[in-house]
Amino acid sequence: HRFTWQDAKPYEPSVGRAPRMSPYAQPALARRGAVSGRGVRHLFAQCGLCGSGGKCIVGPRFRCIHCQAFSVCAACAPQLAGQ
Repeated sequence: HRFTWQDAKPYEPSVGRAPRMSPYAQPALARRGAVSGRGVRHLFAQCGLCGSGGKCIVGPRFRCIHCQAFSVCAACAPQLAGQ
């Protein structure tokens, strides 16, 4: 089966409240932290502005979409707004 735009169904948004998740279906606290970037270690990536103290970036990592080798830590990310 090949995809074609002519045969694709149009998008229909669903309106209303999202169903409530049971406490057992919710992600574990550790996983929630990983999704937000807290505590995640980006090995072999140092901040392009502060150098991360010579260590890897810990926490959220902001990457440049144009320069693959440029990453910034969460503490330095606000400095990019003025550049």
